[in-house]
Amino acid sequence: MSKAKIYQVGVESDGNCLDKFFFNKKEALSFMREYEEDEFVDLTEHDRPRTQQEWLRFVNECDYTR
Repeated sequence: MSKAKIYQVGVESDGNCLDKFFFNKKEALSFMREYEEDEFVDLTEHDRPRTQQEWLRFVNECDYTR
């Protein structure tokens, strides 16, 4: 069985960064389409954390990636 995923969409505009997270890849891609014409947009796929400890580690790591 494959692991559940979480999708991180990063939008960069005028020196500002926004990261938004989705559990559904279609929703992430739809969100990206709203910005891709005017901004720098990227999609990162992560294994979805399962425990509270894994979620805390995930949030802390994502907070420092940009």
